[in-house]
This record gives sequence, C-alpha cells and structure tokens, in this order.
Amino acid sequence: MTRLINGKIWIFPLSIYGRIINLKPGDLYSQKKILNFLKKRMYKKVKKTMLPGEFSIKNNTIDFIRRSFDFPDIRESEFYIRLYFKQNKLIKIKNIENNHNFNFFRLDPKLIAILKSPQGKKRIFISRNKYPEILVKTLLATEDKYFYKHYGINLSSMGRAFLTNIIAGRIIQGGSTLTQQLVKNLFLTNTRSILRKINEVYMALILDFFYTKDRILELYLNEVYLGQDRNEQIRGFPLASIYYFGRPIDELNLEQYALLVGMVKGASLYNPWENPIITLKRRNLVLFSLYTQKYITKKIYKDISKRPLNVQSKSHAIIPDPNFTQLVCKEFKRKINSSIDNFQVMKIFTTFHSMSQNSLEKSVRLRISILKKQKKIKNLEVTMIVIDRFTREIKTLIGSSQIQFNIYNCALKNRRSIESLSKLIIYLTSLLQPNKYNLNIYITDLRISIKLDNRNYWTLHNNDYRYKRKFIRCFNSN
Repeated sequence: MTRLINGKIWIFPLSIYGRIINLKPGDLYSQKKILNFLKKRMYKKVKKTMLPGEFSIKNNTIDFIRRSFDFPDIRESEFYIRLYFKQNKLIKIKNIENNHNFNFFRLDPKLIAILKSPQGKKRIFISRNKYPEILVKTLLATEDKYFYKHYGINLSSMGRAFLTNIIAGRIIQGGSTLTQQLVKNLFLTNTRSILRKINEVYMALILDFFYTKDRILELYLNEVYLGQDRNEQIRGFPLASIYYFGRPIDELNLEQYALLVGMVKGASLYNPWENPIITLKRRNLVLFSLYTQKYITKKIYKDISKRPLNVQSKSHAIIPDPNFTQLVCKEFKRKINSSIDNFQVMKIFTTFHSMSQNSLEKSVRLRISILKKQKKIKNLEVTMIVIDRFTREIKTLIGSSQIQFNIYNCALKNRRSIESLSKLIIYLTSLLQPNKYNLNIYITDLRISIKLDNRNYWTLHNNDYRYKRKFIRCFNSN
C-alpha cells in the first residue's frame, strides 16, 4: 500500500489538443468568429465578466478572462482581456488589469481527445488545493460528514448500515467512509463479502494513520468513478466536469457540483444523459442535505432545485475524431520513432480545427445521403483533407463516410496515383523559374533517377513505362 501511495498510483493517458488560436491586432477576425472560438472552448456568456471562462459583449468589444494554461513553451496565467473590432477586423487587444496592449495573444486550445490508457481509465489529475471548497463541502456533507474527525472508519455508520441490512435481509447500505471507498477502489474488488469488508476496514485504518486527511481526500477526488466513455472509465471530478459540462471543475456552480457528487453513489444509475429524471431527483437530494446541514438557506435550496440539469449534449463531450487521431498517432510514430502507446502524461498539440471539422462532417452527411439515393449505391465512401493554404497544416480530415467510427481510414491507408493532380505542382514549380522554363520549352522524354541522401535512388516513370526518347512540349495539355 505504502509503495503504491508514495509512488506511481495511476497511468495517465495522453491528451490531444486542437490548434492554438494566435491573435494579433490587424488580424481578419470578426467579432462573430472570436465568439465562436470562445463558445467552442465552453466559455460562458455573462452580463459582467468576473471569473475565468466567462465572456461578455458590449458594442464592438468582447471582454473575457482567459483560463490559465500550460502551453507548449510556458505556463500562462489567466488574463482579463478586452478585444476591439472594426469592420470584421481585430484592431486592439487590451489587458484590462494594467491597461497595456498586447501585440500578440493566444487562446487556450480545446481538448479534443484523451487516448486509451492500458488500465482502461481516464482521468485529469489536479492537486487538493486546486479543488473548489464548495465541491469538497458538498462531497463531505453527502458522503462522509465526519471525515476530518474519524480515523478512517465510522463505527456508528457501520453499525447503522449493519442493522439496516439485517432488517432488509440483504445488503442495501454500506456505511463506508471516503477512506474505505478509496481503499476499495485502489486495492480491492467490488465483491461483497465479509472478508473483503474486514480487509477494507483494516486498510482504511492504516491509510488514515500514515497519511494526512488532505492527501487521502486528494486521492479520492481524482480516483472516484463517475461514468463510462464506451469501454473507458471516467475517473475523478476534473474529467467528469469536462465530460458532463464541458468546463473545468473550478468553473461550475453549486447545482452542478451537487450533480457530480450525487453520481458518486452510482454513476451508471445516476447518469444525466441516460436517466435524467432520477439524476435530477438525486441532485436535489444532495442539495437538500446541504440545506439540512445549514450550508445553504432554504431560499437557495428552493431556487436551485428548480433548475434543470444543464449538462452539455453527449455529442459535445470528448468524443475523439478517429480519423484525425489516427493521423496524430501515425505522425507521432514517424517523428519520434516509437509507438504513442509507450508514452504517458503528455500533451500533444495539433493543428486540428474543430469548426472546419464540424462543417466538413455536416457536408459529408448531407451529400452522401443524397448521392446514395441518386446513384442507388449502398457502399459509398468519401475521403477529404482540408489543408491551410498558407501554413500547409492539416486542419481536418475525413477518411470514411461513417465519421464517428474507428474503421478503415481511406485518407491514410489508400494508395493511388495522383495522375493529373501532379501537373499543377510541376507547372507552378517550372513557371517560378522563367529563365529555365517557359511555354515553348521542350524537354526529353527519358526516365529520371535522383540520388537521395540515403544513397538510394528515386526513379520517375511514365505511366505506361514507355519512353519516346525524343523531345516533347513541356506544357503539353495532354
């Protein structure tokens, strides 16, 4: 136990982020486009901007507090920013806190994928001091209100649960403390037996003796099971916050914290996407517990218990695009010369453009269905790659008509001749050298071999492998 707690407790999967938006005065970014960027990153529109992740609009300006973020080169703290626009152009970037202007500013990128981990568990770890106290109080008030007073077990809770189970004739109540729940998650199984319960109690006492309450709570907050993403478990409050609300854990409100805490009792049963009605009842029960323990007033309880769940659509959760993710893994292996599965706790920043991806997917869904009906073809496939014409970066790609399924990626795996597409490249390259090539130049029709740096030869063939051995017109339209 000590070796695990003091050492490497979890294997963290790799996180993949979309492109970082760089802003400079004079850029052709309209106010509407920047608003789309902020909304994609789940910034919340408010009347007055006060917290990170919030933005407000007034005339031709946007005020927002950019979240702190670990960029590839440096960690940047939160900034209170005002953007000024004129005629669909960004004209000024102002730091409201000191009235200085930025010549360059960047937005935090969107998390687009968390790769599979060997343990089948996904999580985002944050330390105890970064958790909002309102979440901690809600958790303790619901699950273990004597957490800071007992020694890892609560005898009165265990006794009450024992009597309840005896009367019911079956196990319907556990009576476990947070420490016991943590022990069960880290070291034991979910099998209900007397022997397992004895081991759980014994190990909880040891854990409480050797470690501080805050360390135990930190482990619990990052370990608790809060849902399922296909065959991967969602572990910890930080990742659950991103999945269900699209926002970091420190940007939620009380009823959202109550929903997540309510899921601790049974994340499969109290799933807001699958069972919204009973999840709402469970959330309100947590709020009622806060009221009875005098953490909130009766008025606050009545007001917020009337609110809906306000979870984001399941389609907006972290559902990685399989085609682009395959490209990332392939490029990673090519550049690092090692499989991406061999790496942990790493952020990969990409050129993925979520808005382009959404537009591309909508277009494909619409046109594929129309073409299937028109041509009466069942198995119709599509391949599209969008490249930035200035930077040559791949913004997005689609390798199949079945967009959200991890199937054969035609964009990466298919091989075919580029045929006349090569003419454009060749002609433009030639015309950029007017002293050497022009519209009347003739070249020899012979096989060309070029020696590469690795001493191998790259040979250019005619399509039919036949050579006329005479001069041909360089810019022949045929």
